[in-house]
Amino acid sequence: MHQKTTLSINTPCVEKFDNFLQTEKGGFCTICQKEVIDFRNWTDEAIANHFNTTTQKTCGLFKEAQLKTYSREKNEMLLKRKSYLNIGLASFSLLSLFAVGTASAQTKGKPEIVQTPNQQKQNPQTEGIIVRGVVYDKLGPLPGANVVVKGLYKGVQTNLNGEFTFPKPLIIGDVLIVSYVGFKTKEVVVSQEPLSIVLLDEEIAWMGEVAVAREYHSKPSFFQRIRNWFRNE
Repeated sequence: MHQKTTLSINTPCVEKFDNFLQTEKGGFCTICQKEVIDFRNWTDEAIANHFNTTTQKTCGLFKEAQLKTYSREKNEMLLKRKSYLNIGLASFSLLSLFAVGTASAQTKGKPEIVQTPNQQKQNPQTEGIIVRGVVYDKLGPLPGANVVVKGLYKGVQTNLNGEFTFPKPLIIGDVLIVSYVGFKTKEVVVSQEPLSIVLLDEEIAWMGEVAVAREYHSKPSFFQRIRNWFRNE
């Protein structure tokens, strides 16, 4: 028998999760007097196990893509594949160690020591550089994006080609805050190379009491499979 669990939120909560009192699993809503579990970083397997093992009502915060149907049979197949892969990798590692050990035993003489000249170290904290870069989204260059130095609140906007250049030198290690309406804000560390920054769409999050629908299916027996095969004929 395998089980399918479908998660949904029929009535989304209008409260702001960031205003909740932080808890071990998420936040505490003082309006509803309930803990809201933050599932956004949970794996599919962990989410399925949680709702398959609890009978209590759950309030949660989810990514939109996480509100879907979870199949226990599918998860079990993935676990089996992972275990087979781990066994194969372990066997390969043992064979590799044996081969390396055999080769090392056959090699005689001391290892050759190669000396390299000392390179002059630069102090990136004292050398100012002109910072250039391009901001993209999944469709291409993004014009009008804001690029601001963290802590200084000085910045520029990208041009029609998504390009930007700071008029004054910055220090290597400075942090840039790149933002645009409808996209997730990104922090980028200044380096000597031109920066190529990709912004991702802001994820839609759903919060509220979780509606759980379970569906059970039993696997057909051998005789049932034979009968179904003749029926399909």
